[in-house]
Amino acid sequence: MREREKWVDAVKGLAIYLVILGHAIQYATSQDYNYAGNSIFQIIYSFHMPLFMMMSGYLFAYSMNKYSIKGGMIAKVRGILVPCISWGIITYLIDLILYRNQKIGIVAALDYTYNSNWFLWAVFFTSILAYIFISVFKKKEVSLAILAVINFVLPDTPEYFHIQSVRRLLLFFIIGIAINRIKIMNKLPPKYYWITLTIVFSIYVCLMIFVLRRGEYFTTQICMLTGIRDAIKIVLNTLMQLTGCFSIMLILYKIQPKCKLHVIRQLGENSIVIYVFSGILFFFLIKDYCRIPEEYRYCIKAGYVLVISLIITGISYLTAKLINRNKWTKKILMGK
Repeated sequence: MREREKWVDAVKGLAIYLVILGHAIQYATSQDYNYAGNSIFQIIYSFHMPLFMMMSGYLFAYSMNKYSIKGGMIAKVRGILVPCISWGIITYLIDLILYRNQKIGIVAALDYTYNSNWFLWAVFFTSILAYIFISVFKKKEVSLAILAVINFVLPDTPEYFHIQSVRRLLLFFIIGIAINRIKIMNKLPPKYYWITLTIVFSIYVCLMIFVLRRGEYFTTQICMLTGIRDAIKIVLNTLMQLTGCFSIMLILYKIQPKCKLHVIRQLGENSIVIYVFSGILFFFLIKDYCRIPEEYRYCIKAGYVLVISLIITGISYLTAKLINRNKWTKKILMGK
């Protein structure tokens, strides 16, 4: 059995906390508050989901070596699709019982399930897509390179079946695979570590300031064939996200052996449950009952948001630990 890479769990753990902190800024503040203009919120959303997808690609590389194409697809159904559907149905029932906002029926439940937990769906579809291309083109590196090129030349599409979510994060998934297969983190000479981190982080900061402070350069567009200006926007946004991801990876890869980061690693090991359950708490509890009024001072609101994020993280982690105690709940809700 493959030994867990502690730095990977640390990266996933930090990423899941950033997801929760971002949701706290969005849902624990007043409805009149411009959370999208919050600097911390902007920093988090400049790289946190690409970072998650990059780690998903990194771990997918092990599945490529371990399973056949068919076996790999079955593993993804068991590890991602089953928990995704299970949590979607649970969320649907909670919504139905508490708010009665949903229609009763199998079709309504499936529709609700499919529109919940978008990131898990994106990881699942991206994994299946990668397996399909590998089966068609045989050579793994070539097939993934072709997939990346096709993604950037196809016209942008409406957000049906999470297609745009998959396309926005696909490159990061492929880069995660490449990082694993090339062993970039292991091959970086210690004497070049700090200069590499300084360069990468500096590029990230410059791009983030330029892209996010000049709103016209921010884009979620993917197709690069609609004009030079659009292509430049896509390149700048992608580089900002990539350098942000690499900065976090380099930092945690370096400090994890010394600092252990046990708490953060525990979050990473249980990231699926924490991601989903924290979302349930924010959607059904925080956004309706726990918002702080706008008239409070900024420092009080900031402290409140931080406390809410820590409480939600703790409750979600404890829920994951409880689920992990039973083999059936572990299979159904964690994909293990």
